[in-house]
Formats: sequence, C-alpha cells, structure tokens
Amino acid sequence: MREYAEIHILKSPYHLDLPFDYFIPPHLRGCVCPGDFAVVPFGNGNKHEIGLVTLLKDAPENPNKECKPVISVCDSIMSLGSEAMGLCFFMKEQTLCTLGDAVRAMIPISALTRLKEYYRPAKDVGENEENIHIDASTLPICDFIRARGSVSFDLLKSSFGEDVRRQLKKLCDKKLIIRDFSLVSASDKTENVYSLAIEPRTCQRIINGEDSSVKLRSEAHRTVLAFLAEREGEDITEKDIILSCGVTKAQIRALCDKKLITGTEKKIDRSIIQSRPHAASPKEIVLNEEQSAAFDTLCRLADSGLPKAALLHGVTGSGKTSVMMRTIDHVLSKGKGVILLLPEIALTPQTLDIFCGRYGDRVAIIHSGLSEGERFDTFKRIKSGGADVVIGTRSAVFAPLPDLGMIIIDEEQEHTYKSDMNPKYHAKDIARYRCAEHNALMLLASATPSFESYHKATEGVYTL
Repeated sequence: MREYAEIHILKSPYHLDLPFDYFIPPHLRGCVCPGDFAVVPFGNGNKHEIGLVTLLKDAPENPNKECKPVISVCDSIMSLGSEAMGLCFFMKEQTLCTLGDAVRAMIPISALTRLKEYYRPAKDVGENEENIHIDASTLPICDFIRARGSVSFDLLKSSFGEDVRRQLKKLCDKKLIIRDFSLVSASDKTENVYSLAIEPRTCQRIINGEDSSVKLRSEAHRTVLAFLAEREGEDITEKDIILSCGVTKAQIRALCDKKLITGTEKKIDRSIIQSRPHAASPKEIVLNEEQSAAFDTLCRLADSGLPKAALLHGVTGSGKTSVMMRTIDHVLSKGKGVILLLPEIALTPQTLDIFCGRYGDRVAIIHSGLSEGERFDTFKRIKSGGADVVIGTRSAVFAPLPDLGMIIIDEEQEHTYKSDMNPKYHAKDIARYRCAEHNALMLLASATPSFESYHKATEGVYTL
C-alpha cells in the first residue's frame, strides 16, 4: 500500500502550481486514488486547502524532509477519471493555465468549496484517561462527542454555545478528541410530499366527526384530509397542499403527528428541465441522395474504432441538422454518448425543443444560465449514465460522458467557442483531445466554415 501522494493545491498561483508530497495516514491508505480531491494542510500556517491527488508513490521526492499528512479525502462523484486527469494536464500545458483553473473549467467547483469541521473521539487514550483531568464545563462536550462518534462543529456550537471552540481546544490538547475536516459536496435538493396514512373510509368518518377516537382541531385539517382523500395513492407536495387548501406548514405537521397523513422527502433532480417536451415516437427522418451519402460516410467514420474528424459543409437549409440527428441516432444505437455544442445565439428554446422532443429524458443541457445546484445535478446525472445526449454551449465539451462516441460542433466558425477567461481554451482543441482518447468522431458543421477547418478538410486531414 503506497504511503505518499503528490497533490496539486487548486488555489495555487501559477508560480506555485507544483505537486507537493503528502503522507497518507494508515486509516486513509487504500482510500486515496489519483483523481481524488483531498483536504491537506498547506503553507506555514497549515491552512486547510483542497488539492487534486495526481500520483501515489512509495517515498517522497526529498526523504530528508518530513511530509505533512493528508487530512481527509472527498469520496464523492466529483473525483476525476484518467481521461479527465489527462485533459487537465493537456490544458495546463497548452493554455498556460494552472491545474486548478483546468479543474474549475471541467467540474462544478462550488461543490468542492465547503470544508466541514468535525470532532471524533481519540481511539488510543486507553488507561491513561484516568490520569487526565477534565473540568466540569468540558466533560459534557466530551461525553456528547463520544456518544455520537463524530460530531460537526456546527452542531456542537448550537448545542453548547459560542464558547465551545475554547473547550474543544482543551480536549484536543489532552488528546481526548481529534479535530478533522471533510470535503462536503453540494447537497441534493428535496421537497416534502404527503399522502394519507389511513383508509379513505376511515378518513371520511373522521372528517364527518363520526370517529370519536380522533378529534380535529380546525376546519383546515378537514380540508387537507379531504384534499388527500380525493387523490388517494398520490404523493402531493407540501407546496400544492398549501396553495390548494390555504393552510400552513404547522397545520400539515399536526396531521402527521396524529398519524393521519405521512410525509416523506423526495429528491428533486434539478438537471431535468420540466418545460421541455418528452420524447414521443421519433419521426422518421428521410434523407435525399446527397444527405444519405454524407450520413453513410459519417457512420463509417464513427464505427471505425479510431479517432476521426469530419466537416459537414452545406448552405443554410441544406439539411445538415437532419444528417446530424440521423448520425446521433446511429451513435446512440451503439451504446455511446454524444455531445452537441451550439453557439450561445443558437441555443434557443426552439432548438432545444427539437432535440428534447426526439430524445426526451436522455438529454442533459449545459449553459451559463444554470444555477450551481442545477449544474451539480446535471454533472452527477451525466457521469452516472443518466443522460447520453449532452447539448450546450462551450463548457458542455467537458461533459463527463463515460463512453463518448461523437462530439458535434455546430456553426464551428463562431468565436464564442473560444474562452477569453482562464483557462483560455478553444472548444475544438478540447473536442479533438477527447475524441482521440475515446476513439470517437469529431464532427464540425457549418454553412461558412473557418478557413482552418476547410483547409484541413480539403487537404484530407478531416473528411469533407
């Protein structure tokens, strides 16, 4: 089991963007892998920073220098795979950005900015505990932590007041408890849903006052019960109950306390855009002779098992979108994913409706207007295989599709595919790298292609 890790600090400026050696404590060995995000002490003040683990090794670079220990590891879905790690270093070398800049372009970095402080009992106090004096003000805190095993600082602060930090330091100095940090990802969004917990017939008797064992305190309670009885078997959100019945949250909770209704938390997937149409049976796209020839060529390139690039050149209205959609169908039928990049100006509701209407819940949409929660849920859904068609602007080129088959860049000549902030990348360069790694097809499409792309196509570097 390797004992040391090379870690890049994400907030490092360019001149300090170097790997630093850290010691992996015994309890974390086997849990730390390249691509993981770790919390480590950094600098003279040992400030806790987030870093990317890039390499594991048996010995540090300088054996005469004592290495600081890794504090904790983020075991969330945010960890980078080998392709994403390689892409980070590619961007660092090609655009002269820091590794942290590259990571921030690839993942919703807000999910990695929350350090949670918590305290746990020390395991090796043993018989010496009897010789350690604990004053009366500190003992309840120590017992509180021991009873729960691991307690966040926020909970300790709310339970014992603002002065708890001083008491915790005393316990740490006596080695009775250990202070730790963990990396907390963005949380899932949930909503409360309610349903009847009793038979509808019993419910009706209670509403009519025929059941003396249960007494309702207000007319609002009867209204809620009648509302849920009409929708037996459905989970009704708290918001719908409040709006429909004109009641408060407290009145709903009172019915839960009487065990007349049951409430549960339901996770909301913020990556699903509810207003988009779901896929119906996809209409057959009929291609003419020229379009069919282009489609057949693209299928051969996609099925070659090698990284390929093609330029789909045709005037406006010549049917490039039809050819692209038939090619997407073909790639999806092989079990692979597709990324479709559009310029900001082309990412209109009408365009999205065309693709969402054809592919439904298989579509994930990425653009700059997403909230942090929506971006986090979208990232998770794509990485876990919940979506295999990603549509978006420039940043969608980083979508973590596990098995990438094709990247399409529509209107490839548009300047919006270039980032003017660090890292200063071009989406075509990232697409070229990713397609090489996945043996996938990079398809550029335009009525007025850029000079560089058209030159490569006429020279045979790309397929025209």
